[in-house]
Amino acid sequence: MNIKGMNKAERERQSQNFAADFVQPHDSKGNLNPDFVRLYPQHVDKYFSDEEIKRAGYPKLAQKLATDRDNTERMKAYMREKFRRGAVANAPGMKGVVDNVKRK
Repeated sequence: MNIKGMNKAERERQSQNFAADFVQPHDSKGNLNPDFVRLYPQHVDKYFSDEEIKRAGYPKLAQKLATDRDNTERMKAYMREKFRRGAVANAPGMKGVVDNVKRK
């Protein structure tokens, strides 16, 4: 349905439902946008370094994101080793999980 087919209440409801789609990671001064942190905490490290996140007043978030990155890297290393040994070579759902690994 296009916008012409909607009544005013439906347009306002959709505007409220999808308002978060327009929240930017930076504010007008280039600093971390608190609304973006509130809505998308898992994506903050894509735009800011850990140090910038800490300076903005979110030290716990910076620590959590660093821990999550470490856990992800450990899991990738574990899967690469299993793949190298041939344990998960033909496992379903593994395409793309273990990338650029050659078996010996």
